[in-house]
Amino acid sequence: MTAALAGGALGLLSKAACRAGAWNVGIEQYQAHCYTDIYPLYFTEGLSAGKVPYTGHPVEYPVLIGAAMQAAAWVVSPISDALIRGREFFDVTVVLLTLFAVASVLATAYLAGRSRRWTALLVALSPAVILAAFINWDLIAMSLATLGLAAWAARRGVLAGILLGLAVATKFYPVFLLGPLFLLCLRAGRLRAFWVTASAAAAAWLAVNLRWPSPHPAAGRRSTGSMRAGALTGDPSGISSRPSTGPSWAACRWAPSTPYRSCCSGSPAC
Repeated sequence: MTAALAGGALGLLSKAACRAGAWNVGIEQYQAHCYTDIYPLYFTEGLSAGKVPYTGHPVEYPVLIGAAMQAAAWVVSPISDALIRGREFFDVTVVLLTLFAVASVLATAYLAGRSRRWTALLVALSPAVILAAFINWDLIAMSLATLGLAAWAARRGVLAGILLGLAVATKFYPVFLLGPLFLLCLRAGRLRAFWVTASAAAAAWLAVNLRWPSPHPAAGRRSTGSMRAGALTGDPSGISSRPSTGPSWAACRWAPSTPYRSCCSGSPAC
């Protein structure tokens, strides 16, 4: 746990330049190697304007990430200054993601076994995890997927399925973990255990997604188009490819020396 917290502290330290204002000046956040999606998405996803994901604004992320966004937005809503509120939105999200990182490290230690629990340090203090921890909300999916595997190792198939289903409701990639589990069960003659877990995963995913259906079906298509365009433009988050009217965060983002406040004013996203 201490190592996971230390890794989180180092991850936050790597964003210090952005927290000091570099993310409000287009090129500085890249020169300082501190870019994060979390801060700009607070504005572009309508959270700064009080809009609720899915019901009030088409959010391109899966449901549980939208829930995490909204939870952090509620916490910082009493702050009047928009830029300070955006920074605190990032800070609250960092706290949330750090808790998930701790859970993931503890689950890894459990999976490694008593004699090799030290290998969880390879996750907690991994340079890749430290540098990428607070770029997006991926730690939530990583944690839920790792907890799901820990539950599987403890022979708690239903719980494993629920956790894996929630992981898929956060990021899609954990669904591929079901493939190796199927092969393991096929080899061991335990297909019933696999189908119990897979069914629980499907039920958890459906329960979350049917509970908060999006009134904006075009959001999913927009997300795919944005990410595809982002791959072509060198913008992995796809923010610069989103349609907008008037001055926007996307325009600020690529202007080398334009302050965020000056080009954000007048944008519906601000």
